[in-house]
Amino acid sequence: MAQRLGKNPEDYPDAKFQPHVQVALRLKAKGGSARNGDVIPYVFCVAPGEETVKTAQADRAKHPDEIKRAAGELTVDYEHYLANQVLPPIERLCEPIEGTDRARLAECLGLDPGRYRISGSTPAGSTLTTLDSLVSDAERFRDVAPFLVRCRGCAGQMAFPPIYDRDVCDRIPICT
Repeated sequence: MAQRLGKNPEDYPDAKFQPHVQVALRLKAKGGSARNGDVIPYVFCVAPGEETVKTAQADRAKHPDEIKRAAGELTVDYEHYLANQVLPPIERLCEPIEGTDRARLAECLGLDPGRYRISGSTPAGSTLTTLDSLVSDAERFRDVAPFLVRCRGCAGQMAFPPIYDRDVCDRIPICT
């Protein structure tokens, strides 16, 4: 990540909460230059044995050169990036897919699904159902255009029957 300084790093009243300012202040303390208008690159890291959740975000921001000098003492906080930059867009993309939820997507990304479960006010023992699950497939898909299959041999077309109509599936003609 990288962020432009809007003022000199010492002029920020809330510097301890802003990762790019923390990196700029450390850079200046080591004799480097950081002033208004500079773009400050940083990466969120974790020290060995350190937990992502327990450390302030700005304290975990490191300049790429700091990571190189640390010689393996710091590792990129992949969990932070997966949870904050990868999971949200995937969640928005998968929202229309029935059966997906934030916890399941987090688990697929290797994150702890327990942190992403939505605790609701559902009474114990009850289950939530959607309207789609109460409507038969024949009714739900009645206005869907049929899937057309073209035979490579004879170039003929036929409508592929819906999967829920099992009797028709047994009578599908096969071109030879």
